[in-house]
Amino acid sequence: MLWILMLLAVGVCGILGFYDSLYGFGELMRMINSGILILLSLGLLLRTWVKKNLGKTEKLMERNLELEKRVEELCRLANNQKREATPSHHSSL
Repeated sequence: MLWILMLLAVGVCGILGFYDSLYGFGELMRMINSGILILLSLGLLLRTWVKKNLGKTEKLMERNLELEKRVEELCRLANNQKREATPSHHSSL
């Protein structure tokens, strides 16, 4: 929703900038437009960077869960093999 509002603001500033060029309101609108476009560009850059890093983090977390499951399986198998390999110490009297 925030991005839609920001793009709408850029559109409105673009229209105001057009009127500025027609009627000569001065440099004010050009400075405002430049500032908004710079902020919008930085915001998009930041959003893209954060999304990319979140994707990497998500992949690492999934991989971590897979590896934890494999370790649990291997531990279970190792424990079963130990139990089978150890002879019973039951003595019959």
